Amino acid sequence: MNEAGYKTARNLAGISEFVGLIFCVLGVVSGIYHMVNSLSLGGATVLHLLTTGCFPTVAGGLLLIVAGRILRVVIDNSGA
Repeated sequence: MNEAGYKTARNLAGISEFVGLIFCVLGVVSGIYHMVNSLSLGGATVLHLLTTGCFPTVAGGLLLIVAGRILRVVIDNSGA
């Protein structure tokens, strides 16, 4: 097994998952911040703030986590 050849890919998978986790946490914190600071606004405005600012950040973070997991599975099953 050539473990050294896949070390960079394993590191990238770990970094991708870590950055994805950070994006998810920041998206949730941003959503809570918007909800707390917009208590006097209408429901439609708060929904607009969440859908344009928070949900895409969380979705991007989840995509990075999934990409990291897929990369790990590919490396593990490629004979490394």
